Amino acid sequence: MNSELTNNVKKAIDETANVLSDEFVADIKRYFENNFNSLLNSKLELSIVIDMNAILADAEALVQKGESFLLELMKSPFLKFYAPDYLEIEIKKKIPEYSKLRKLDTDTFEKAINTIKSNIIIGSPDPESLIVSSQLLESIDVKDVDYYAMHLTLNTNGILTKDKHLTKIPELRTWKRPGELGSIVRVFKRGTLSFVILGRGIPAVLKSLASIFMIILKGICEVVKHFLELASMFITGAIKTISELPEWVQIALGIVTIILLINKESREAIMKFIKDIAKAFMDFLEIIYLAIKPAIEFITKSIEYGIIASSVLFEEVQSTIINFRANTA
Repeated sequence: MNSELTNNVKKAIDETANVLSDEFVADIKRYFENNFNSLLNSKLELSIVIDMNAILADAEALVQKGESFLLELMKSPFLKFYAPDYLEIEIKKKIPEYSKLRKLDTDTFEKAINTIKSNIIIGSPDPESLIVSSQLLESIDVKDVDYYAMHLTLNTNGILTKDKHLTKIPELRTWKRPGELGSIVRVFKRGTLSFVILGRGIPAVLKSLASIFMIILKGICEVVKHFLELASMFITGAIKTISELPEWVQIALGIVTIILLINKESREAIMKFIKDIAKAFMDFLEIIYLAIKPAIEFITKSIEYGIIASSVLFEEVQSTIINFRANTA
């Protein structure tokens, strides 16, 4: 496989995926889910519980730099963020202390936090999950109980946290940085885009190429058909003309024909005439071939590129499914 072309295709997929609007990404996500429903058995998205410290860190970045990677990530249709209602109590207590420590304007900082929180679904863990979580974490750090309980309640795909008490739980998938989730989102985005191209784009291209090829083939057939029709008309006309001649003239022509065939020089002249006609016909076909050769080469190259592009697209789709399974297992 052409490695340079493969890399160019991958680069093109990346560049295209990066400029897609959130609305369009959501549409191609639904298209992917609808066609892989039996395989995924769920929506193509990860549900993540987020803790207070992750929110504070990105709210600070939003205040100081005017941007937040987490906030951008929350716009992705591939992720859903959740938090227990305890977050509201915990974060309200923390704002004055944190803003003073980091020398941030309290009101501006709180506004940034609320902007991030507006993208989080806040709810209450169920009693059973709270009991299990309390038994595991209450003696270690009571503040973590609600977050792990929320994870158990919703059966999420993990918690975005750096808390060592949570990261040490063997059966819990934790994400230490939003960037880790961002990598998954990029894989999902490329995969769903690739699937749409495979499902809609490539068939359309192949159909267009087939139409071009059929037009060329039809043109060749028409030319050859007219050539043969002219030859047929000539032969038919000659036969008809001879058949209408008087009988004695037909006999005379027959005798002349026999004499010509018996005579070596005449026979060679007839053969040369036939060869010249055949050569003229072949030269004519060669002219046609040279005229359509660029189109044939274009179609051939297009098919070659199409095969390579399809392979890359299939790899992206496969990577998406593998990543989804790995993170939802």
